[in-house]
This record gives sequence, C-alpha cells and structure tokens, in this order.
Amino acid sequence: MRNTIRKIKNISLRIRAMKQYMEGLNHHVSYEEALVELEKFSPNPHTSCYCLGSDIKWGKYDLTVIIPSYNNEKFLPTCLDSIADQSTDYKVQVIVINDGSTDSTEAILEKYRCFSDWIIINQENRGFSGARNVGLDLAEGKYIMFVDSDDILGQNAIEKLMRKAIATDADIVAGNYISISFNGKTRFKGSDYKEEKVSPCDYLYGQPWGKVYKHEFFQNLRFPEGYWYEDSILHK
Repeated sequence: MRNTIRKIKNISLRIRAMKQYMEGLNHHVSYEEALVELEKFSPNPHTSCYCLGSDIKWGKYDLTVIIPSYNNEKFLPTCLDSIADQSTDYKVQVIVINDGSTDSTEAILEKYRCFSDWIIINQENRGFSGARNVGLDLAEGKYIMFVDSDDILGQNAIEKLMRKAIATDADIVAGNYISISFNGKTRFKGSDYKEEKVSPCDYLYGQPWGKVYKHEFFQNLRFPEGYWYEDSILHK
C-alpha cells in the first residue's frame, strides 16, 4: 500500500511539471511524447515524501519555525527580525537553513546566533525541500510553522495562531496573508479566514507557509526532493 501511495504522489508531482512543459510548446503532443520530453528536461529523481519515524523528543517547545533561505540577502534580515520581534507567551524554536547561498546570507545569519532558541545551519544546496526537511529533522516543537525567507510575519502572528491551535486542539490553523510587490505596494490580499472551522479540501490554500501544523503530521512525512512543485504534498 505504501509503495502504491508513493508512486501516486510522485506521479502527481511530475504531471504538474509535464503540464507546464506542454503549455510552452507551440504544437500538440501526446501524453507519451510529453513524458519522454519531460524526462529529458527534468529526470525523475525517484525520491519519496515518506520516511521512518523521527527519534526526536517532541514537546521541548510549543512551536518550531522553519525558514529555508537561498540567495535572499535583500529580504532575509526583515524576515528574521519579524520573527525575533514576535510577542508571545509560547516557547518558540527557530531553525534557519542557509541552503548553499553564494551571497551574504551566511554572514547575515551569524548575527542571529546570539538567540538561545535559534539554530543556524549552513549546508550545500538541496533545494527548498531538502532545507525544510533538515529543519523537520531537528524540530522539537509540538507544532510546526514554515516561513519563506522573503516573508514578513505580522505583529503577534505566532501568538494568535498558537492560541487558536492550543485552545481548539486543531490539527492546522491558517492565517490570512497579503502579497506585496518589490516596490512595497500591496498586490492582493489572500484568504479571508474567520475564526471558525473550515473544510481543508475546500478552503485551505496549499502553500506550507502561513499555518501552524501539529508536529505529528510530519512523523513519517517529508518534502520530496528534486521535484518541481515540492509543496504538492500539502495542496488540496
């Protein structure tokens, strides 16, 4: 059963890439022809989103925040400061993964080593999936939160999300978001969630950021490495 599920997951990730490739062609091709071309362009990495259960003892922290970063020196300090400045009564672990950056990311991260509950990791490039997976391997929080290195957490975001998660014993709590352009202007406002239960399949956006998850969901789950649309494991 597990092998069957793994194959379905991997196929679904590659179909998304295949559709994008086919849309870029100026002529119609069959599924088989597109699959051949896709294999040439982006070979199947044959990785999986399943793993053996983690041996890490959960519960030292209420929340673990995982931030992968690659060559994002322009936005990284603002992102990290927005996390460091959060006002919350919950105990928070922060794990930042420098995923083989060639800019000043490593030097920027050195300034944050003074925080006792922060872990700074410098590694060879493994992509967003590989970076997030390293964070999951080290996470000790009851809940998990993913933040991209060009994100900015709103004031008291952690406190609000965690308060709702703990009070309702929720599996997932999602927050609203705003997309901002490079010049600082608001492009659009994302999901307008209310303080009520919703059907995940109908309402939750699929990106990993902007939510807190129960850690137990990731006991045997990791982001598949080497695939396009590695976030697909969380999409509806």
